[in-house]
Amino acid sequence: MALLMWQHGEEALAKALVALKLYKAMAHEAAEDDLETEVYDELRGYGKEFENIGVELLDYCYRQDDDQTQQLLTSELQNWSGQTCLSLAVTANHRPLLAHPCSQIILADLWMGGLRTRKNTNLKVVMGLFCPLYITRLEFKSREELQLMPQTQEEHLIALEDEKEESDSEQSTPAGPDVE
Repeated sequence: MALLMWQHGEEALAKALVALKLYKAMAHEAAEDDLETEVYDELRGYGKEFENIGVELLDYCYRQDDDQTQQLLTSELQNWSGQTCLSLAVTANHRPLLAHPCSQIILADLWMGGLRTRKNTNLKVVMGLFCPLYITRLEFKSREELQLMPQTQEEHLIALEDEKEESDSEQSTPAGPDVE
């Protein structure tokens, strides 16, 4: 039944990650409730199946278009409470998907922040610690590139709070008298 639901509709990667998390949780409950080992093994097997589906789907997408695949992993999913596929993978503890080159590029990008990741970036940072003038050799991303970068959950929450404060202040500002 879960495979049928996965095959139809949109957001296949998100559905595979949620199915993986559900099967892992059900297998854990089955183990704690001392159910038959066949039930536990069956649930873990279904979880492994969705784990493989997720990695195969990500790999296929990555071979087709790596930029689009990075967007797939980082775009907010309205049907999943604004989560991203990457955050769902973390929640499901899907290590093979997180170890995929596409995920690693995104995580490295988040780790480096505004630094342009070219050759020897780490070496340049270390050299900058010993010789502060060497910091001028570091290259940074443009404003446009920074706006296209994925955000951490903390940055995202701060941005949402800022937007809310702006909309609240616009609504509470009284209109001035009409002066002619």
